[in-house]
Amino acid sequence: MSDKEMEELRRYESTIVGALCGSVSGGQNELAFPLKQMQNLATPRLATAQWDTLLNWQLNKALRVTEADRVIATNVKLLQAVDYLLSSLPAEVVLHQLAWSLVQMIGWMADSALPGQPTAYEMEDMRSADCFWVTHRAFGVTHLSGYINTTYPLQWRSSVDAILMTITQTAINFFLKTSWIHAESRAAAVDKLRRMNTSLWPSDSYLNASEVAAILENFPEPREDGAVLRPLFVEGVGLAVNMGGLGAHYAVALARAFDPRGVLLDGRGSTSGLWCGKSSYRDYERRTACPATAASGAEGGVQAFEGVAAIEIAYGAFNASRSIADQGTRTHQRRRIFLGLSEDQAFFVAFCQASCARGPSERKLLSCTLPLKNFREFATAFTCPVASPMNPALRCGFFEASDQRAARKNGGESEDAGKSASTNASANVGADGAVTSWTRPPARRSGSDDQDPLTLATTGLAGHMVRQPPVL
Repeated sequence: MSDKEMEELRRYESTIVGALCGSVSGGQNELAFPLKQMQNLATPRLATAQWDTLLNWQLNKALRVTEADRVIATNVKLLQAVDYLLSSLPAEVVLHQLAWSLVQMIGWMADSALPGQPTAYEMEDMRSADCFWVTHRAFGVTHLSGYINTTYPLQWRSSVDAILMTITQTAINFFLKTSWIHAESRAAAVDKLRRMNTSLWPSDSYLNASEVAAILENFPEPREDGAVLRPLFVEGVGLAVNMGGLGAHYAVALARAFDPRGVLLDGRGSTSGLWCGKSSYRDYERRTACPATAASGAEGGVQAFEGVAAIEIAYGAFNASRSIADQGTRTHQRRRIFLGLSEDQAFFVAFCQASCARGPSERKLLSCTLPLKNFREFATAFTCPVASPMNPALRCGFFEASDQRAARKNGGESEDAGKSASTNASANVGADGAVTSWTRPPARRSGSDDQDPLTLATTGLAGHMVRQPPVL
């Protein structure tokens, strides 16, 4: 390769890398719109007819799209970057560079001698792992039926199912009771939750059929990892651990249905205007883009909206289940469980333990700390000093305003105290009439009255997430 060709190659690579990096900086811009609007909204240099033709060619008759169909662009800026590249460079150059980048990224999966293999895979038999996941995608949990039937008897499976049902119902209750979400969006969210399917166990026929053994004779033995193994689910240790582990992480999956990408689909899988109410949508943007849940510079940045919403749901489900279990007892004194932890402490420890990994990373650490530092009950449970990293003055929440949380604490505060909190709470209102920040008056930790005050406020939230679909 001549010096001129080498210099040209560097220029091509620099142009492409710069455009692609620019498309992911500052968050993704997601949009749902009819395909006929593609040229106007995302790719001015590429006609809609070209998209129509190429999409149908790629789908190869499996699905036929028309310009009237609605599409979801998960990153409009990426489409705009591709549009720019195709207008700046020859199409064959762009395709060649992107193809080579893909080879460099995932080539190690085909040949371990190629560079780029993640550290986490170095001690694994990659081909066996690949075989397992291909099998899983083809057969679902069916090929695990023998293992599940032996390891998890019916009583255990019923306990797991009860946790998931409680989490789902609590999420529905939160949406029904959350005042900042307008009625139409609230109904759409509840409908979506009720339509969700959870695939965890093989069907009863597979759990009991003897012919399964013959079908799976040549399959590798499954490893002991999954959603219902430690540390997510531990039989016999109490509700706190399993709600904080399995329950909270199932709640994370539910929360994804309402993150900035999930709200573009309704309960039937169609594109929707789920958060289209003007006042409700502004509040939604602020809550999901809360700067108190963001950690810039940590492996590309971490947004903890899912974790914050999940902790609220899971802790609410835990409290509801605990209240039912406590009915008929003379006191509501918290029971002590293993290792000298209170139930609340065990709940939060279980939540973080599920994020442990062989190779610790900043992202794994933040998946634990970001949701919990935004949850007042964690600081209360562990008596974190005011203004410490896990008890900051500013917090974010999804379902509840900060002053509502104070009154919720296990019924432990009087009605008058709740009214006082609501009366003394203040809100900063922007020029557009939207609340930019909530400030809650000091709340004392459980215990004696001379404890340090615990202040809490949700910050003003920046909006760089989903944009409203255009009115067509």
